[in-house]
Amino acid sequence: MTDAQAPITLLSIGAHPADIFDQSGGTMAHHVARGDRVAAAVLTHGARVHDAVISDQLFKLDSVPEAEELTQLMRERADHKAEEVQQACQALGFDELYFLDLDDGVMLPTEAGIRPLARLIRDVKPTIILTHFPWEGKA
Repeated sequence: MTDAQAPITLLSIGAHPADIFDQSGGTMAHHVARGDRVAAAVLTHGARVHDAVISDQLFKLDSVPEAEELTQLMRERADHKAEEVQQACQALGFDELYFLDLDDGVMLPTEAGIRPLARLIRDVKPTIILTHFPWEGKA
């Protein structure tokens, strides 16, 4: 690489596990191939809002499961989603992956969410951050 092509650090941040690939999978693969440092951060486990298994199972039930049973199911699905993300990152050629494990209900800018993300950005020191477009889905 020439000086103009010196390696950079790319950090892709997604709210849910699949988001990092939906929004920047090709870009991350390109930068891995270029020799750049690539990292990804997943803010939530994604099991509450974006899990077809939980949605399908709950839809077919006559009543809502007890809290303990539902929490266990969400933890199992969250672990499964984390494994899928790790495998996908490895398939793209990198393994620097961070899980902030925030709840995936309504995400608001709270200190509990902002501080760990700010700490991560400060530690990773990315040259470029890729993340959600704030007005995504709005015309």
